[in-house]
Amino acid sequence: MANNGVMAPKKKPTDRHKPNRLVRVPERVAAAVEAIGLEDEIKLTQMVKMILIEYLKERGKWPPLKGG
Repeated sequence: MANNGVMAPKKKPTDRHKPNRLVRVPERVAAAVEAIGLEDEIKLTQMVKMILIEYLKERGKWPPLKGG
């Protein structure tokens, strides 16, 4: 309870999602990827994730090694 006799609101967790990073993507690139996603009904965030994973696979970096 707060000092004024009113209960303080519950604190929300600071991050309810798994750890992630924000990156900037040029608007032209984002728009092109988003257009493809619209055709397949996939959100931009998911499209970017899929593209990055495919890139990592091509380079032999996905899936990552455990513990290293």
